[in-house]
Order: sequence, then structure tokens, then C-alpha cells
Amino acid sequence: MCAHSLVRRAIGLLLFAIFTLAAVVSEAQQVTLIGVVTDVEGSLLEDAIIEAYRDGSFIGSTRTLKNGYFSLVLPGTGTYEIVAYKWGYERKSLKLDLMTTGTTNLGRITLDYALSVNPGTTYIVVDQGSTVELPLIVSNIGAFTLLVNVSIDAPPEWSVALLSEQYITVRNLMMNPRDTRALKVRIRVPGHAEGANKLTLVFSYANVTQRIPLTIESRYRDWELVIPFYSEVTSFAGSKLSIPLKIVNTLERSATINVSAIPPRGWLAGVTINGTQVTSLRLNPGENTVAQLTVTLPENVEPGSYVIVLQAKALDIVSRSTVLVHIEPSYDRLEVEAQSQFVVAQPGAKVTIPLRITNDGTRSTVVSFAVDDLPTGYNWIVKDEYENILSAIVILPKESRNVFLTIDIPQTVSPTVVTFIFSAIGTNSSSKIVLGINIIGKPSINIMNQNWEIELIPGSSTIFQLLVENNGQIPLREISISLGSALLGNMRVDVEPTRVLGLQPGGRAVFTLTVIANDNLEPGRYLIPLVIGGEGIREERTLAVNVRVGGGIFYSVLSLLVLVLALLAYLLTIRKLRGTAQ
Repeated sequence: MCAHSLVRRAIGLLLFAIFTLAAVVSEAQQVTLIGVVTDVEGSLLEDAIIEAYRDGSFIGSTRTLKNGYFSLVLPGTGTYEIVAYKWGYERKSLKLDLMTTGTTNLGRITLDYALSVNPGTTYIVVDQGSTVELPLIVSNIGAFTLLVNVSIDAPPEWSVALLSEQYITVRNLMMNPRDTRALKVRIRVPGHAEGANKLTLVFSYANVTQRIPLTIESRYRDWELVIPFYSEVTSFAGSKLSIPLKIVNTLERSATINVSAIPPRGWLAGVTINGTQVTSLRLNPGENTVAQLTVTLPENVEPGSYVIVLQAKALDIVSRSTVLVHIEPSYDRLEVEAQSQFVVAQPGAKVTIPLRITNDGTRSTVVSFAVDDLPTGYNWIVKDEYENILSAIVILPKESRNVFLTIDIPQTVSPTVVTFIFSAIGTNSSSKIVLGINIIGKPSINIMNQNWEIELIPGSSTIFQLLVENNGQIPLREISISLGSALLGNMRVDVEPTRVLGLQPGGRAVFTLTVIANDNLEPGRYLIPLVIGGEGIREERTLAVNVRVGGGIFYSVLSLLVLVLALLAYLLTIRKLRGTAQ
């Protein structure tokens, strides 16, 4: 081998050794970055781009695997800018000072969403029925242009909209990298919303769904649709209440207002206007009307404090107010009254005394009756206005009832004054009244005549004497005899005396009745009704008048007939004698 060949071979070996040494030195100076990329929820991101820059110059890049891991080889130590990004996610930049060679584990790199949504606050407290606007700043912090669809999840009956600065409703956004938009979220809280309510702003883009939760706490607002005149009242078991209310349309437009009363269990309550129960009425803005809350309390309600809720609904507004009812222990308080506490009666009479019983208490009560100090032989009962016999009655609070005390006076009692006590007895009260009967004695008259028949002939008169006796206990006054019916025109009766002014007990009086018959009165039997009367007495009798033949024309005709017959007999006798003589 020549010297020239040896030289070239030596040079080749030297160059190979130099390049091999340089490669070994270069590999020994490299830095390998490893790590994993996730989203904000911790999910591993595939196909995220990892780029390296030094001094503003691009050094190299890689993409994450399905498991989110990556590996990127850098040429050596130094200061690098590591940029991680993915479509739909932010562009994140990390500055690294790599001082040693080998493998450097960057750990977990978390990429936020490409949209930065800043609502300023995520929890607000507002009044029912309010409309509020929340500022919302939306920025594209990602590396790609995004078409963003916007929707809002809200509870039923909530009105929520996303508006631009020009108050245009926004449904989607086209946003380039580093674009920023100032938006507004307008929320109208329903008038009946209560407590904390969740709303969610939903941004959909690049296979990403980004949710921004908002919490709206609805604070109760008194719309004053229904206002009781009295917020607290005191009553008693079994009572009826009538509490005035004012129903007002405080809204900005005409509305039908539905009203109701929610009482404790077992109570009856409703809203009435002019005595008619109502459940709704239509009012213009600012218009109002006066109504009544009517409440019937149970008889068995216990003392204590109870709440009645008044509710009015209009549109999506619910207005409530309360009435606090304090129940005190109830009682009955009876009072008996009589128009006249003393009456006048006679033996054997039935006395009726009207009484009025009033319950001036706070509860209904069953009222029974009692009569004390009434002498033996006097019987009593209590009746109502329909003559029904009562043993007891029910009287409501502030109510009065009329009853009638009836007493039977014995026939044989002597004139006297009887006093006694009538009692009305309730559940926890009673009332007494002193009553009296002035028994003045019983008037009575005895007609002493036994024979009530007389005879007369036409054209004559006869006398009938009527003897009366006071066999009662008190003097009789104004005793007279009158005819019970009109007489025939051919007969009349004269009475003497016409009137006896007074007759003491045991005394007697005689009335003379002169019966006069005209000449043309037909024979027969005639009945004359007589009424013997005075103060407190009345007796009826019948006088029989037998009219017989005798006197007058009848007797003249009869006499003439007898004379004619006698004359005829005489003539017949003369004629007979003459015949014998011949």
C-alpha cells in the first residue's frame, strides 16, 4: 500500500472518530421534556399541540397521545418558552429555564376552555319580580377562531336573555383569538320565586360545552295585593269573625287577582264582597276594592294564637299577608228578661209569661230551665213561639231567644199573690228572675131558675122572672141579659132592670122578662136564646114559649060557629016538632 492511501485512510478514520465524538457529545447535551395535558375537569386531552421556542425561534413541536402524554426533545439546556394549546381550549405559555440535560417532567399541564367568561358575580340576591342585568365579559383566549352557540338553562317561568351592548339578543358568537365581547345577562325573577334558584349559561363550540352557573336568591317582596285592616284580632271558640280587607292592583297593568284565605285545619274562611264570596276579581292598575275576611271558628278550638294566610295571585305574582288570631278561653253569659214580671190571673186559668234569654258570652251554650218556689199543684212548661214544648235550647254568642213560661193555676186556689224564681242554666253561667202571679179569684154566676117554659095566647103577655146568684169569689159588675138572636116581629121581650151594676159574692138579683105576643101570632112553640153576661162571666139559656089557641078572632069565629050550629039544631028541632004535630 502506498503512502498516499495510508494517509487518506488515516484521515477517514480521524473524521469518523470526530463525527462519532460530536454525536455522542451532542446527545449528551439534549433535554427531553415529558408531561400530560388535561382539561380543567381533569380529563386527558388527546392531540394537544406542544411547541418549544428559544429566543423567539421555533425549536420543535409534538402532539399528545390518547392518554394525554407527550415527549419533546430539546437540543440542550437554556431558556425556553413552551406553548400548549388545542382547538376549543386556551393557548397556555410556560417559561422554562433548563439547566441540566436529560429528561425533565413538566407534570400536569391544565388547559382551560378557549372562552374566558367572567360574569362578575355568580351569586346575587334580588326581590321577587325584579329585573336585573349582569355584565358578562367573554374573551377568546384560545389559538383558533370559534363559532360559539349560546343557550341558557333556567327554571320554568323565568325570563333570561343574553344581550349585546346594543340590547340585541345573542344566540351565537364568532370570535377570533384574543377577541373580547361585553355582554349582558338580563334576568326577570318571577313574582312567586322563592329561595335560591340555579341558572346556567351554556357555551358550545369545538366539541366543547362550557357551563357557567349562576345562583339567584329570590327575596320575598310584599306586593301588597291584599292588605288586612287588622293584623291581629282576639276571639273565642265558636265565634264568627269579619275582618275588613283591601285588595289592590299594585302592578303596572290590568290583571285578574285570585284571592284565597288559608286558615288552620278545621276552620272555615273565605273572602266576601258585599256579602258574596269571591275567588277572583279584575282590577286596573292602582284600583282597589274593600272586601271582608269571614272566619268561622270551631267550637272546640283550644286557646292560643293561630295564623290565617291571605293569598293573592296575579300574573306570576304571589302576594301574602297574615292575620294573627288570638283565641281566649270562651264562656257563656246568660241574662233573662221579662216584659212584665207580675201577671194577673184567676183560679183554673193558664198563665203565659213571655221571657227573653240572651247569651252575651263568647260561646254557644245549651240552656235548660228551672222553676223554684212555685206552690204545690201549679204545673209549668216552657214553649217556643210555635207552641213546641222545650226542655232545652241552644243559644249562640250574642244571640237572644224568646220562650214562653206557661203555668196552670189550680181551680180551688183562693185569691193570693204567688212569687217564684225562673232560672236559665247554661254551661258555665245561669240567670234568675223573680216572677209573680196575682190571683184575683174566679168570677161565677148561678142561674137559679129550674123551669124555662112559659105559655101565652095571641094578643096576651106573660112574665118570666130570672133569678141569678153570685156564687164566685169576686164581685160581679155590669150584669145584663140580652137576646141571643132577633125575635119574630109578632112577639117581643122587655127586660127589667136592663143592667145590675154590681153583685157581691152570695148576692142575688131578679130580672123580669115580659113576653108580649101580638094578636096574629100563630100558635106553636117558640125558643128565645138568652145571654146572661158581665165582666168575666157569660151564661147562655133558652126560654121556650108555648103559644096556644084562645081569645081574639079565633075565639070569635069559634063562638059564631057554635051559635050557627045551635041555630041549625034549633031549626031542625022546630021542624021536627011541626012534623009530629001534623
